[in-house]
Amino acid sequence: MADLPGIPKVDEFAFVLLAGVFLIGILAFAWTTPSEGAPLVADTSFSLLMKPGETETFSFVVAGRTKLTAVNLTSGGEMASWIKFNKNDFDVDVDSQSTVTVTVRAPLNITNGLYLGRVTITGSGGADTFSINVEISDQTGNKTSRKALNLGDFTVSYAKGTDTLDSERDVQVSAGYMSSHPVTLTASISEEKLDIATAASVELVVGGTNGAGNLIVLFNDNEVYNGAAGEGGLSIPVAKSALKESNVVTIKAAAPGLAFWSSTTYDLQSAKLTLSYDGESPYMFDFVMSADQASNFKRFALFYSVNDDTVSPVPELKIKINNQIVYWKVPPLAYMDTTFKEDMFGNELNLEDGENTITFSFDRNAYYSVSDATLTIEYYE
Repeated sequence: MADLPGIPKVDEFAFVLLAGVFLIGILAFAWTTPSEGAPLVADTSFSLLMKPGETETFSFVVAGRTKLTAVNLTSGGEMASWIKFNKNDFDVDVDSQSTVTVTVRAPLNITNGLYLGRVTITGSGGADTFSINVEISDQTGNKTSRKALNLGDFTVSYAKGTDTLDSERDVQVSAGYMSSHPVTLTASISEEKLDIATAASVELVVGGTNGAGNLIVLFNDNEVYNGAAGEGGLSIPVAKSALKESNVVTIKAAAPGLAFWSSTTYDLQSAKLTLSYDGESPYMFDFVMSADQASNFKRFALFYSVNDDTVSPVPELKIKINNQIVYWKVPPLAYMDTTFKEDMFGNELNLEDGENTITFSFDRNAYYSVSDATLTIEYYE
């Protein structure tokens, strides 16, 4: 067909190329736009002890690795009608969290026994769930009271290894009767590392020497080595008691003996200060309970946020009340929101009228940093 006058000819290849570029743009946008993830809840269950007609509240936290939109909460199970939420159909920003308060109201005419319920948290990218177990007993006592304890910000760690704190390579130390040229190593050791230090040493590799005088090593101005040193490796131990938060190693040569016209030289291929450590750095918090709180104890509630400097993966965290283990599993990496009223073996907690202790610790390499930790004591009046 002949071209119509006045109408420009369409380049069919350019049209196809433009359509292809447009399609690639659409696909690239679809591939690079992150899909919404599922909402996350740290705890898998909550347990309550209530009287008929009593109302209890607790909180849980919804978090997500992506932005969550229109998060919907539904209750289920035989006690679904008992459960109310303070909010619903809400959004959660990326790397953020939202706290939800749950109110559980037991019917006035309910009989004693164990009742099971569940809460489902649904988002566009999936769902999470936890259970609520309510034990109804008309012998539970009077109204529940709470005492909140601020545990603050803290870290829990376990470390094992050997670090090179400072080093030099291809240096020379020398000394004559008129001059001296030492080599210095400096090192800072944190209080946590000092507590678990097992050994330290100055490691030297002597490449050559004229043997005119001794090699001398000072650690924090205390002599730890003074002797002749030939070519090869030399390991000089440092007592743990000599370690400080700030340390200085001085490596120098002694002046030659009667050959006052010459100098002593040691060529060092390497010089380094190493620290070996092995041990835990737990966090312990002492708190006081009255006789009434200890004898009418209901449960503990623990909440905190996990900081970004926590090193993942994290091994099992052990939490103890006095000497009883109440938690021993891999902890959450966003927040902790849990309760416990007995140890992990089902034994009643031995609480003191007076000082008690909660301890956080690891048995393997870990670094776990938290903030805004709160331990709440719940007890019957």
